[in-house]
Amino acid sequence: MTASAVIADEQPLLKVFLPRSVSVSSDIILLGDAAILTGSKHLVETASAVTLGRTSIGTGDVQLDRNAILSRLASADIYAAQIEFAGAPVVSVKRQSLKITGEQILKSAYKAITDNGLASACSWKAVTTPKDIFVSAEANQVTIHPAIENASTTSLRMRIALYKGQMELNAQAVQFQAQYQAKRAVALKDIPAGGLLSADNTKIETYHSAYPQANWVEPFGLVAKRTIRTNSVISGEMAANQKEQIIISRSQGVVIQIKRPGLSITAMGEAMQDGRTNEYIKVRNIDSQKVLVARVNNDGTVEPVF
Repeated sequence: MTASAVIADEQPLLKVFLPRSVSVSSDIILLGDAAILTGSKHLVETASAVTLGRTSIGTGDVQLDRNAILSRLASADIYAAQIEFAGAPVVSVKRQSLKITGEQILKSAYKAITDNGLASACSWKAVTTPKDIFVSAEANQVTIHPAIENASTTSLRMRIALYKGQMELNAQAVQFQAQYQAKRAVALKDIPAGGLLSADNTKIETYHSAYPQANWVEPFGLVAKRTIRTNSVISGEMAANQKEQIIISRSQGVVIQIKRPGLSITAMGEAMQDGRTNEYIKVRNIDSQKVLVARVNNDGTVEPVF
């Protein structure tokens, strides 16, 4: 409700009607805005301009009782004997304001990111949530103007201003963090050293990263360099191509194994050179001291070549 002053020359006294609540458009509260005044023309004009205090956008209502109003009127040489009150014992005064929520501001910011072509390679997440803003304006008078101040592949800063026509009412900065879709391999179970990574023991997860992922490939077919525990993220240092993984070292004791249908022979030997899976190396038979050429098996045994 917006109070008004009605001038009536025939009434010598000042009548002050207090509504229960009233909204004002200015930060200065005038009695003429907070109450309905009738009575003497001179008294009404003087009382209308009496200030009762201040109110701010977004703060609580200001409560004014009759005693407070009498005190302020007395400063303008209008005394209690000349005043007649009606209406509520206390008037609640609030500042007329429009609330622009942080959600509205953020929505506008994300639209600006899309419109500027920055959402094609990654998504963006606000590091801080914009604050609600209260402005003295009607909804159809306010426009939101987001402006990108700086942007890189990993972060973005935007200034978001509220305008009433050509006048800037308020502004705040919002920082965004890039979120790139990335993949990683995770062990489903313990994988022993030399174990082959496969769909049975490794899963591929998608997650968000602050940095773009380059040249990532699924590790299936690689061999674990060491034991990989369950739920461990498998990095490039933890597995290698089978041909690159040395599983037998020079001077290492090895098992010489001959397997044929209906026949299985084993003997102890000594590797005379490093060996990778499926490579051919020289091995000395411990018993006979003969040197033979053998193929390296995935399990670390060797099989003589005849």
